[in-house]
Amino acid sequence: MHDDIPSKNNSGFLLGIDAGTTVIKSVIFDLSGNEVSSASSRTTLIYPKPGWVEQDMYEVWESTKKTIKEAIKKAGLSGEDILGISVSAQGGGLWLLDKDKKPVQNAVIWLDSRAAPISKAWEESGLKEKIYEATGYTCFLGAAPIILRWFKDNRREVLDRARYVVWCKDWIKACLTGEICTDLSDPSLGLIDPWKNDYSKKSLELMGISDYEHLLPPIVPSGKIMGRVTRQAAKETGLKEGTPVASGAMDTVSTPLGAGCVNGGDAYSIIGTAGIHGLIVEKPIIDPNKVCWFECHSVPNRWVLGSYAQLATKNLDWFLENFYKLELSYLTPKEAFAVLDDRVKNTPVGSGGVIYLPFLMGERAPFLKPEAKATFFGIGIETKKEHFLRAIYEGVAFSTLHNFEAIENASQMKIDVLRLTGGGSRSEVWSQIISDCLGVKVIVPKGKEFGARGAAINAAVAINLYKDYNDAVNNMVTIERTYTPNAKNHEKYQKLYQIYKKLIASLFDIWTEICLLYTSPSPRDRG
Repeated sequence: MHDDIPSKNNSGFLLGIDAGTTVIKSVIFDLSGNEVSSASSRTTLIYPKPGWVEQDMYEVWESTKKTIKEAIKKAGLSGEDILGISVSAQGGGLWLLDKDKKPVQNAVIWLDSRAAPISKAWEESGLKEKIYEATGYTCFLGAAPIILRWFKDNRREVLDRARYVVWCKDWIKACLTGEICTDLSDPSLGLIDPWKNDYSKKSLELMGISDYEHLLPPIVPSGKIMGRVTRQAAKETGLKEGTPVASGAMDTVSTPLGAGCVNGGDAYSIIGTAGIHGLIVEKPIIDPNKVCWFECHSVPNRWVLGSYAQLATKNLDWFLENFYKLELSYLTPKEAFAVLDDRVKNTPVGSGGVIYLPFLMGERAPFLKPEAKATFFGIGIETKKEHFLRAIYEGVAFSTLHNFEAIENASQMKIDVLRLTGGGSRSEVWSQIISDCLGVKVIVPKGKEFGARGAAINAAVAINLYKDYNDAVNNMVTIERTYTPNAKNHEKYQKLYQIYKKLIASLFDIWTEICLLYTSPSPRDRG
């Protein structure tokens, strides 16, 4: 955050709302993209049955209202100072509204797995492959169309009360403006024909949900005004009635936009709980290996070709909780991570021969293996705790390289520069390791709230503050740090990476065996 609040005479401010799965943030930016103030509020996940995950849509709106009010107050501004608004939010799930634009029931969110039997049947029949060929995306358990199919098969009366299928950001926009729409990014998870930039009739037919096509909302591009703040919303949020609201986008495309990824060839990694890796491309690409998916970007005629690792920084969280908790308990978070960075920096490249496979919760890309397990390989009598620590940093870097290998193979493009965000990017040591491992220049943009900044950029484009996305990014995204690969370290990492991949191949079947050993009931269990 900036201690010096820009003057109210600097032409105004932008509001970016970032609605995550459990935390909603409202962030106010000046027209140079600086974070002026922010406010956050947690939301509750509801678990009605095992595998079911829902959210109270009214609570989401209440949290959003609260954070908007607080962010405006903290900045010392009024609603009059906000020139434009947009939303970035969690994707997937099924958010149903009735004819009065009110929730039909709780939102079913992307973490939900009630549709697992349908997903398995689609997988076994080859239907998922056909959906991928039609849309560039294989429906995961929490995607809107597969949950819609579950309701058709199991709770048709719920769909009978519905008038609109929307997504999280669209619900917030509806509350702000009274208008219903989506953009291309959210429905691109299995519902969009990317060659036509419209809903895919073929995909709807394949999934058996064509009879609910009428529920799909109008599509308004991310950087276009979809409505204006109503009198009621203004009263509840402190915003000015009539403030324009841009259509916005799903968080997985808002975040790279907020980091400055606009043009074909721009690559990014979000080193957060998961490892989110992507490349901006200028045409839809079907990966022949069916590893990478693509989504419609906020930027017109641009797509995100991506590959998601199941976990990234969560590997470090697990290790610190179990092996460093007492040692770090006397330090502030900033002091603790300075200590960790120092120890990693002073541990040689290659971690004394220890290689870590970062699969604490299985893996989904660049290979799908729910049974995969995390592994430390190469432990000797000389191995110290710091070797394990650095091995985790390096293991996440190897995973990043593994995913970009798949992206490069699918796109037939070579990545030379990588924009890095997420918690891992705050570590200078980790950023350098990723640069050394991949052999590319790594750029860390300034700021923390990149999803909200992506929303603010969409708002800026929508109200014509800047002539296009490139102009907006040039004005609103600045670089904080840059890293170039150390040639000697890169050479060593290339050799270690080959061993990393050999370890995965050698353990692939063993992971299945041990999973069966611990999940199959024993004779005693069977009685």
